Amino acid sequence: MTDPCFWKKLFLEHRCIVPASSFFEWQQVAKKGHAKPKYEFVVPGREYFGFAGIWSHFFNPKIGLKEKTFSLLTQGANGVMLPVHERQPVVLEPRDYAAWLIETERPPVHLMRELPDEELTAKLLNTPHKSPCRHLWSEVKHTGIV
Repeated sequence: MTDPCFWKKLFLEHRCIVPASSFFEWQQVAKKGHAKPKYEFVVPGREYFGFAGIWSHFFNPKIGLKEKTFSLLTQGANGVMLPVHERQPVVLEPRDYAAWLIETERPPVHLMRELPDEELTAKLLNTPHKSPCRHLWSEVKHTGIV
């Protein structure tokens, strides 16, 4: 994040906080074509929390306008997330929100702490089976809606 010029400028000058109440991840599976189990992750004791993010302007050629876009910053997974995915979004501590938003000369990497295992819980939302969404999507396409 601090090496390439493009990302470094955004990291120094265009940080943002993306509010959330939970996030979702699909577990990686070894066999191609098998459905991925979906998990919801929450931070116990926090109804809402903030992801570390960066924002930028993007010229959208389809509409001919600049749009504000954002990206979540990620880091290596903690022990709760690791069985599902090798990376996870950076969750900021509420005490660090103001410091995260201030433009700085040096990147505030110290604010990107790994969330301790006891501060993240995972809930399996579905069992690994073929999703009915593929069939539904096929039917939607045949109706001419899309």
